[in-house]
Amino acid sequence: MELARGSSHIASMLYEQSIHAAVSETLLQFEAGHGREDLQAFAYELLGRLEQRGKPEAVRLLRDFTKQGRPPELMAETSALSMSGRKRVVPPRSKQPH
Repeated sequence: MELARGSSHIASMLYEQSIHAAVSETLLQFEAGHGREDLQAFAYELLGRLEQRGKPEAVRLLRDFTKQGRPPELMAETSALSMSGRKRVVPPRSKQPH
C-alpha cells in the first residue's frame, strides 16, 4: 500500500520542485512509519514504479538516494504538507510585453 500511495503521489506532481518535495515526503513518511531498516528497499521499489510511469526526475532522485543514502538536498526540500493536503506548485508567469 505504501508503494502504491507513494508512487501515485509523486507521479501526480507536475513540476520539478513539487516532485522533489513529494519524493522527500514519501521517504520520510515511510521511515517514520517503518524505520530506516527497510527504507533503501522501499526507495528501490518506488524507483521501479516511477520508472514505469515515466517520471525521470523522481527516478533520478531515488537512484541517487539508493546509491548514496540520504542526500541533504533531497531531504531539505520536504514539503510540510501531508499527502492528503497536497498542493500543486505553479511556476511564476513569465512577463509578457504590453
